[in-house]
Order: sequence, then structure tokens, then C-alpha cells
Amino acid sequence: MRYNEHDFWHHVVHKHGYKLVGWPATIPFTNLSNLKGGRHPIDELLGLWNKGILTFVRVHSLEEASSGKTAQDHMTFKSSRQVSG
Repeated sequence: MRYNEHDFWHHVVHKHGYKLVGWPATIPFTNLSNLKGGRHPIDELLGLWNKGILTFVRVHSLEEASSGKTAQDHMTFKSSRQVSG
């Protein structure tokens, strides 16, 4: 998994046509090894995943990919090319 804005966009959203929704604002979207707080952030993400709140959603265009909430609200995508898929 690519846990930074650029790599996630390039290797997941653009390449495969999926965005991640439900990532909590309280957990930085970064390499999970860099998170503070021990297991708590990982347990929170796992709980959200198991409840279906944190999930991948198929997108068909870059406009759709950048609309709504992505991994974090501040993640924006500036390309106008179509997502392949």
C-alpha cells in the first residue's frame, strides 16, 4: 500500500481506478510505521475496515476520484486525464 498522497494517487487511484474512503481525519495518511500511538491507530483502522467504513471505491474519472472524501479531505488531484480501467 502506498501511504502518501503522491504514491497513493499514482499507484492506486490512477493505475487501478480506486479511491480510499472513510480514512479518519485523526490519523495521518502516511506510512503506518511513522504513526505515533502504538497499536491504537492500527486497531482503529482495522475496526473501520471490518465495519465497511474504510473501503476502496471504484472511480471512473479523475474528477470522480477527487470529489468527496478521499484518504483525507486535503488530498486533491490536479490531473484531468481519465482513469484507465
